[in-house]
Amino acid sequence: MRGAFLLTHAKQTAILAIFAALLLFAPLSSRADGKNYWCIESGRFAGKAQVKRGLNRALKAGFTGARVEKAKRGYTVLIGPFEDDEKSDIALVKIRKFFRKARHVQCDAPSAVPPPPAASNANLKTLTLEDMGYPKDIHISGVNPELSIYLPNYRQLKHADVKLNLKLSRVLDVRSSLTVLIDDTPLFTKSVKETGFEPAIVFSVQPSKADFIKVTLRGHLTISGDICQDLPTGNLWMVASNQSTFTVDTGGQSAGLISGFFKNYDTAINVVLADDTEDNLSVLPLAYHINRLSDWKELRLTMSTAPIEGVRNIIVGGDGSDITVKDKNLLIARGSVPLLKKTLMDIYITSFMRGPAYNREAGKKTNEVTFADIGVSNFTATGLGDLSFNVPLHYSSFSGIPKNPYLRLFMSHTPVSDADRAFLKIFLNGVMVNAVQLDNAGTVKSYEVKLPDELLKSFDNNLNMVTSYYVNRGECRGSMPNMTVSILNSSNILYDGSDTKHINSVRDVIGAMSGKALVMVDDKTMLSHAFYLMDIIGKLNKNIKDFDVAKWEGNVPESGYDFIVLALANPPSDKLDIALKVKQGRFNIINPLTGNEVFSSEYADGFGVLQAFNNNASKVLLLSYYKNIKPLDYLKTLSKDDAGRMLGNVVIFNNELASYEVGDKFRVEYKEVRPLIWYWNKYKLYAVLVLAILALFFIYFINKRVVRKENND
Repeated sequence: MRGAFLLTHAKQTAILAIFAALLLFAPLSSRADGKNYWCIESGRFAGKAQVKRGLNRALKAGFTGARVEKAKRGYTVLIGPFEDDEKSDIALVKIRKFFRKARHVQCDAPSAVPPPPAASNANLKTLTLEDMGYPKDIHISGVNPELSIYLPNYRQLKHADVKLNLKLSRVLDVRSSLTVLIDDTPLFTKSVKETGFEPAIVFSVQPSKADFIKVTLRGHLTISGDICQDLPTGNLWMVASNQSTFTVDTGGQSAGLISGFFKNYDTAINVVLADDTEDNLSVLPLAYHINRLSDWKELRLTMSTAPIEGVRNIIVGGDGSDITVKDKNLLIARGSVPLLKKTLMDIYITSFMRGPAYNREAGKKTNEVTFADIGVSNFTATGLGDLSFNVPLHYSSFSGIPKNPYLRLFMSHTPVSDADRAFLKIFLNGVMVNAVQLDNAGTVKSYEVKLPDELLKSFDNNLNMVTSYYVNRGECRGSMPNMTVSILNSSNILYDGSDTKHINSVRDVIGAMSGKALVMVDDKTMLSHAFYLMDIIGKLNKNIKDFDVAKWEGNVPESGYDFIVLALANPPSDKLDIALKVKQGRFNIINPLTGNEVFSSEYADGFGVLQAFNNNASKVLLLSYYKNIKPLDYLKTLSKDDAGRMLGNVVIFNNELASYEVGDKFRVEYKEVRPLIWYWNKYKLYAVLVLAILALFFIYFINKRVVRKENND
């Protein structure tokens, strides 16, 4: 009986084990047809209203299989599934036109695969303010707040339909009004009583003879009718959503010139490599220069081996020296890639948007950068209260961190009466560094202000000049004595040279790149990843004069380049002064103050690594990977905001990224090769005991010899 019981018990255990295994592995084979299906996830939305707008955009684009799904944090729009990887990739390119953080996710097989996206009017292109370079909603305030948006007036434009989604302060008097102006000419005015407090302002604009169409939204805001009472409350404001849209109709025209191929309203370009040769290295600078031309919009670049329908394709391949535009594709022989690069540089230099950037006056001081050099035009604004003017100060404009920067501001304004008060306040990264009272002179005057070095916090600094005009209490009613202020783009920053040695983070190295740069690749498997890295550099920095390309031969050039980009499958640890030697084996990143591990490679299947370091006079950016090259695909989905979070000299990424300041705050310990300090920390107790015992034996031995000698004497 006991044997029978044991046998029965063994059978029960085996059955339970098999059942548990079936439960464990059931999800891996849950698809009835055995196929892997992929969906596309739009990104996370915090609220139901936001995800509903996202769903409507997906459905409007023709993705009939789009639906809302509950996510861990908030909601997401799920599109698909797609049986075919190629169809999924093509759909992802299209979806990223309006969902920048869209990505592939695995999903279950449906009862029926949704139909492909419905055909849409190819002549219509919808651009959001986010696409046009506004990463956040735009907040404007004051009695007469004003927002101006510039839409490029390309030759193929027939007309554009504009939809501005606004939110107004709820305490405004309904007699407050909104005015829309096109090229400074009023189009219409509506009261808040007509529009409500969350209006969608819809109107159309026609092309003009200018290079840009200026669309201006101007408010006349009041609460009580008493300006002096309303202004201090801070409640005179409105917000324009960055999901406001410009829907442009191109009429189906396609310019046959190279400049026309790039000067258009599309936000996606695909580079096609028709064959696999080492000469394909020459396409890498294209990723940078194409982004450089897109000052006013956020461009999405992809690389593939075949053209993608519905997207502008640059098809590289074949011998010869031809460059032709056919339909929406640019056909270029492999030998003509350098010529195309030069053409893009010429288009950039002669562009209206960037005209002043390379037209410096002859004989100008080396250490002087004007607002025009930075790409800023003359400012003029009229209003009451605070008028704000912003100038971006990028490290790349100074070829590094400017030393002892000094602002020389040229400004004019309408006279200020004796009864009123007006002030000029200078802010650097939100900190006021100077303030002066303005007088009643109406001519151009210069104001000189020292900019503290310690306030230059990163590659992307903000210089903010604010004029504040306060009228006498008795003048608040009736006609308003508005102030007009002009800041000239001949204003400049003087500085005593620049420093790159103290630019350590990956983000700041990318943002500081300027002058002559070089990109090197050691293996063709790294080509596409180097392409996407160049795309990221182009999104963050427009001030690099040129990129050379070269095959990695084992050494970094000693001179001739200010910045160097390396994409290496096998980086030589002995020749590069890098903080993390990925080919040296398993490692931990340690906080030396606490001894805690902040990162360990022990359980990682693989990840990508970006590092910044010095090489003689050059600053070097290295792209490599640990164990597996697949995580480098994350670069395809990296946004400009993501790149802005690369705050350490070592950045590790897979589906997410993490930054570490190795050397300054953290240290690396390798499992296979441990430093002597590691052995000391681990075995110091035993070492001290052994030394103590040896010392005791030594003392005993000496003492014994001394005693013996005394006895003999």
